[in-house]
Amino acid sequence: MPKRTSLKPSRTGLPGPSQWRVNLPGRYTATGKRERYFFKSKQEAETYAQSLRVRIDNFGRSGSVLSPGQQEAAAMAFQRLARHNVSLATVVSDWIARHDLRARSVTLKQLGEAFIKKKQNRSKAYRAALHYTLRRFAALHDKKVCDIEPNEIDRETNSLPPAARNSHLRILKAFFFFGLKRGWLEKNPIMKLDFDEIKNGEVQTLSPHQASALMHAADYQQIKK
Repeated sequence: MPKRTSLKPSRTGLPGPSQWRVNLPGRYTATGKRERYFFKSKQEAETYAQSLRVRIDNFGRSGSVLSPGQQEAAAMAFQRLARHNVSLATVVSDWIARHDLRARSVTLKQLGEAFIKKKQNRSKAYRAALHYTLRRFAALHDKKVCDIEPNEIDRETNSLPPAARNSHLRILKAFFFFGLKRGWLEKNPIMKLDFDEIKNGEVQTLSPHQASALMHAADYQQIKK
């Protein structure tokens, strides 16, 4: 039977909060390198050492049930992560978080329809502007909102007149903030885009739908004040 790791606290000879030390061998760390933990008192060091012993014992019991294939996969994962200075547990947690986000997220079409449904008591012109913007981005309708990137929105709007583009961006911004509150995405992609500057006195010809969207933008700004 292999000898149990003692993890016995030792004095450092240093003053202050680092008088006691617990050394954790590299075979038990995520990086494969020895780690040192410092404590002010022997009792604090011993308490931490005991918690490490429990973790190591649990690891030994669970590690014995890994199949050869799982052990090989784990070894390859550690090898690939070595140069990034990140633990396997961190990578796994990040993947699970992103997977869970996509699972609960909705498409842009579903987001827009949910937002519009919440605005049934608003003016007809306001709701028409919302519908028009949602239709304008049909190319992104089936994409999960957590996956939509700023450059995709920019690509869909870069051919529009500045006033029309700005009004669409403001409506989309409201859509995405609505989704943020419901946990359907983590960040609003509109925040990474710049609105177009419109020179004073510049005249632009808008379609009825674009004019409706522009009226909504003004309405939306009044609500924010």
